Amino acid sequence: MKIYTSYFANLKKVYAANIAPIGIARFSPKYFYGNNLLTLAPRADMLSMEQDRYDREYKKILSQLNPHVIYKRIEEIAEGRDVALLCYEKFGEHCHRHLVAEWLNKELGLDITEFGYSARKIQEVIQMSLF
Repeated sequence: MKIYTSYFANLKKVYAANIAPIGIARFSPKYFYGNNLLTLAPRADMLSMEQDRYDREYKKILSQLNPHVIYKRIEEIAEGRDVALLCYEKFGEHCHRHLVAEWLNKELGLDITEFGYSARKIQEVIQMSLF
C-alpha cells in the first residue's frame, strides 16, 4: 500500500487512479462520502490559529498518537488499495496533511508524497514558497 497526500478538490483524480480517499480534516465537504480518520484532524479551535502556533499544537497531537496504530487503521480503510490522506488546502499551501506525512515518514520510514507530483516538482514548489 502506498500512501499519498492530496486535497478534496482533487478527488476525481484520486478516484480515477483507484486510490482510496481518507479525509483527515475536522469537517469534510458535503460531496465527500469516503472514510474519515478524525484522529488526524486538527481541533476546531486550531483552525483560526496563526501558522507557527498551529504547527506546534498539531505536533503535540501527533506526539500523543502511536504511528503504528495509525498506519494499521489506514491499512484497514484501504482494503488493499493505495490511499490519499485529504484535507482542503491545495498543494503548496500550508496544511496539516504534510505534517502527518512528515511524521509517518520519520516514525515508520515511509515515503508519503503528494499525489500527482513528482519529487522534482515537489522540490520546485517548496523552493518557490521560500522566496
